[in-house]
Amino acid sequence: PIKRKEENMKKMKKILAMLLAMAMVLGMSVTALADQVDPGVANKNDTATVSISGISGKATVTLYQIAEGVYGESGKGLIKYEYKEGIEPLSEQPTSGEINAIHQAILTNTTGAVVVDTQDNIGDVGTDESGKVTGVDGVYTSVELHAGAYLAIITGAQDGSIYNPVLLTVSYDESGALVSGNVNITEGYIFGSSAVAKKTTPDIDKEIIDGTTPDDDRNTAGIGDVVTYQITPTMPSYPENATNKTLFVSDTMSAGLTFIFDSLEISLKDTQKEVTCTKTEAGLAFSIEKDGDTVVIANAVEFRTDKGENGFYLNFDYDALVYNSVNSSAEDGVDDMGLQVAQAVYTPIIKYQAVINDNAVVGNPGNPNDAKLYYANEPNNGSTFEPTEDNPAPDGNTPGVEKKEDKEIVYTYQLAFLKTGEGDDAAK
Repeated sequence: PIKRKEENMKKMKKILAMLLAMAMVLGMSVTALADQVDPGVANKNDTATVSISGISGKATVTLYQIAEGVYGESGKGLIKYEYKEGIEPLSEQPTSGEINAIHQAILTNTTGAVVVDTQDNIGDVGTDESGKVTGVDGVYTSVELHAGAYLAIITGAQDGSIYNPVLLTVSYDESGALVSGNVNITEGYIFGSSAVAKKTTPDIDKEIIDGTTPDDDRNTAGIGDVVTYQITPTMPSYPENATNKTLFVSDTMSAGLTFIFDSLEISLKDTQKEVTCTKTEAGLAFSIEKDGDTVVIANAVEFRTDKGENGFYLNFDYDALVYNSVNSSAEDGVDDMGLQVAQAVYTPIIKYQAVINDNAVVGNPGNPNDAKLYYANEPNNGSTFEPTEDNPAPDGNTPGVEKKEDKEIVYTYQLAFLKTGEGDDAAK
């Protein structure tokens, strides 16, 4: 009896360790796929539900079963979990790359994964003060599920959110009960060679930072004035093995603004890392030092001025912007605790200038320029966009690519005065 008790304690500790590991990996309250469950408790008719919170944009959730429980005689006692044909079994600490590989296999119809649930219009959409579409969070709750592993694919969000595939399990706890759990889609994967967020909502913010005078809520300037603009994108987060990592910025200026191409510069937010600019035959190349090498993070091309176009294209290399976000003496991406080093993405800050010229519109509607961010909202749909002379930027027909935009307007007038009284604090 003593020996049997010790064996049971060892078995229980092993199960608890697996539970802890899976909970850390996936950020959810479900358990690991532990085999050999008491035949007096586990039954093939047992079911439970799973849920995913934080989904926005009237998205569609499609749930695939990628592994199922195998029971003993008469459907009693769980013997093992068996993955569907064509699916590589996951490691004890599954990386985002492993999970994404299953998604890619499902898309190519090379697996025996089965759709067990589909639900539309999860979450809602709204608009902010500027009229931009914003997401309103909702919760997906599955149908009753049998023991196994499942992969949730979330698509079609109207607020432009990107959803990486989400791994869920329905398995037995240490008491032999089949349990369900919740995944918060806004949390990231802790382990993995590319520790990506499960959900990101890219956007673009454009502002005028110098060269204008405020007039209520308008930016005003005179002909010949130099105006400085700044663009800051909200970055997406893609799995390491995603096929589509498009990240592209363009800015189109009106005829009243003359773009100064050589004024274009890039810095990286929240870091002192230097970005160097080099002239190329096509335009400008922006580079950083990374892991002892010089890496190009973006290439800029000016619009065709001979065709009356006015502005620039900026094509980013997403992988060049990925960096290790954990301070450690990690070798081969593994730190001294045996955990994969988490990764993050640098946020580029883009600055450039334009001169108000003789073609400027006086008064309304002003002199606008429109910045656009193109990004892969379906990282496994299509491939990373590569510009050509005939096709310099993505468009509405580019597979798996979403567009966000922001606009700034400069107003100019025929004549303006500012009259003040005498003294430093005189009233206008």
